[in-house]
Amino acid sequence: MADFSEKVEGPLGYDFEPTMSEEQYQMMAASRVLASKATEQHEGTGSSDDEPELEEDRIGNTAWCQCGLCEAMESRVESVCCTEIGKLEEKVMGTCITLHRNFDSICLNEDVLSATWNLLQHTKGNQPSENLQNRQYRFVAYKMFTQWGHGHMGRGNRTPIPSCAVYQIRLKFPEPDAEYTGFSYADEVLADAMPM
Repeated sequence: MADFSEKVEGPLGYDFEPTMSEEQYQMMAASRVLASKATEQHEGTGSSDDEPELEEDRIGNTAWCQCGLCEAMESRVESVCCTEIGKLEEKVMGTCITLHRNFDSICLNEDVLSATWNLLQHTKGNQPSENLQNRQYRFVAYKMFTQWGHGHMGRGNRTPIPSCAVYQIRLKFPEPDAEYTGFSYADEVLADAMPM
């Protein structure tokens, strides 16, 4: 397990999220539970283009992959292929999002990612960094992919990145111990940060 006790320079995945009171968090959590129950009651009526309905047996295999370039992921929500996400359909064009002519320049180009990182630093009033670590490159690459694939989603709105894209980003910017944080929804991050 990774040790997260050390201070990390620069923004984290939730830095730009608004803070909320305990009461606001409880209301949001309650509405999510109600929405989940409503979804369960209407199961089989179809799923949104943005979040495909996922089978339970996706963890540890790639039988669900349609593009042929996905890797087994550690959670069900991360086990999604680019071909299953409606908003990416135009870019996928029957192959894989990672084969799109712009994927490398947007998500893997160190100069683009470094400039974006420094822009994020500037908006937070921090000093720019000359040499980024792989963790920082991945952070920016995931943000760039989401912006490119989905457009601006707004604060607190997150969507899983397809396994094939995550794999290519991790391949280019690996963590030495191969321990990765993985995807979490904004309210899950907030729940972990809430004092008990």
